[in-house]
Amino acid sequence: MVCDSASYQRRGWCRLEQFARMAVGDLRDMVLWEDGRLLEIGKDADWYRDSCEVFQGEFMDDQDKDKIVETFLGL
Repeated sequence: MVCDSASYQRRGWCRLEQFARMAVGDLRDMVLWEDGRLLEIGKDADWYRDSCEVFQGEFMDDQDKDKIVETFLGL
């Protein structure tokens, strides 16, 4: 199973984690370790958009979406 930035960004729980971080400070100072270097993701508009689309992310169990509604709305 591939585990890279693309697979990370597709996962719904990872998107929720990022959305929570953005709720308190946007993508400023958020970085990604890839290919042996740190990449700033705050300047990547597509990454930002995907992070906001939490419920369009992939969940192993679709019922997990129901579990995160209150958290998402609270943010």
